[in-house]
Amino acid sequence: MTRLLMHESLAVRIRATIALTFGLLISIWFFSALLLPPGIIRFNAGTWLEDLPVLPSALFIFAINLLIGACGVILMNQWHTRRGLAAGYYLLLLRSSVFHGILRGTNSFAFPYTSHVENIIGFLRVGLWETLALCLICAATASLARYPTSSYYGLVSFYKFIHNPTAYIKKRVVALSKEGVFFICLGMG
Repeated sequence: MTRLLMHESLAVRIRATIALTFGLLISIWFFSALLLPPGIIRFNAGTWLEDLPVLPSALFIFAINLLIGACGVILMNQWHTRRGLAAGYYLLLLRSSVFHGILRGTNSFAFPYTSHVENIIGFLRVGLWETLALCLICAATASLARYPTSSYYGLVSFYKFIHNPTAYIKKRVVALSKEGVFFICLGMG
């Protein structure tokens, strides 16, 4: 699987990333719905959002997805494991497959859905786009792990990359990352 996730071709990386992420998500969602009690990981961190207007709530969720999701994946893709897999894949799979699968399967949202059908419809409206966006961003930036920044100059190298990404990666990869951010915005709408 590492060979497909780190393939030279961006199209192969995208297909492998989407297939693995959604395959794990659906499996974990299904088995957590069968084996775990409803609301097992429910926490009240999001309940204070009900008092906020829609726009500030949406902007807060967008910022969390952008900072923890997209920027976290890009930052983690600066490094790779011994087998050559970009470390951002672990963050993607943990967030988008494991955590999100258990959250959906046990209906552990701060504002729970009334049925599994509504849960699926809610995923198709928002979760699908967020997951797809992070898959695109992870697959697009996975090639960064081939040229990891040294630990001494890591922060400087990361700043140079953020300042001028086309000097380090192909313009198509930058465009695909921007498309991923667009899908995050689309999921917010």
